Amino acid sequence: MNGGNESSGADRAGGPVATSVPIGWQRCVREGAVLYISPSGTELSSLEQTRSYLLSDGTCKCGLECPLNVPKV
Repeated sequence: MNGGNESSGADRAGGPVATSVPIGWQRCVREGAVLYISPSGTELSSLEQTRSYLLSDGTCKCGLECPLNVPKV
């Protein structure tokens, strides 16, 4: 979710760039879809789900920079 080179979308050999996620978060691929799993176990599969989750009160934002900048994350 943060870190790494996300602007190119591919490494120099043409393969996908590995995406780093904040400590406590997980990134997994299930049935061809990428899921991000929050420290509280919430599965997020789209940018809109992720944005809504991160901006709602009472959600675990552990491992993310404060103040939270959704486009950067």
